Amino acid sequence: MKYLALIITLMLIPKVQFGQELKLEYEPEKISQKIRAITNEIEKENEIHSDAVGYRGEKTSQYKRFEKLTRKAKIDELVELTEHPSPVVRGYAFWALAKRNYKKLEEIFIKHLRDEEKLKLYEGCIGLNTSVINFLYQVVSPNLLDWRCKTFDEETFERIEKIKNEKMN
Repeated sequence: MKYLALIITLMLIPKVQFGQELKLEYEPEKISQKIRAITNEIEKENEIHSDAVGYRGEKTSQYKRFEKLTRKAKIDELVELTEHPSPVVRGYAFWALAKRNYKKLEEIFIKHLRDEEKLKLYEGCIGLNTSVINFLYQVVSPNLLDWRCKTFDEETFERIEKIKNEKMN
């Protein structure tokens, strides 16, 4: 219960601008043509879909693109894609890194603490507008989005909250 309260608190903290704005440093030349083709299609759809969408719980073509991205992109490409101008591509790249148990996932998460750009997320029959950082919280929170992902424990969330508070002061 304490863990759930901490997660909810972290997700509901009002948007606070501390320091400089989030600066994305995307370098497309670091991404192979085949991965760019996948991300271009993801960007066109401009929505994040979970593995089961709609009343019938079907895997959408957008989610299949995400699966392809997760399988085919190199780790360094996924890390670079977390800097992509599209919030949907950033979200999917982070999720792919979590699925692949990327060891420096916490660093990327911390870098995106101010990533308030909006995206559309579909899970089951529910569609909602959320920010990139709230989506990243869902990815790394146990039992929220995908149980097959690397998740953060309570100690990690507390460390992140401390870093967030230090940046605000």
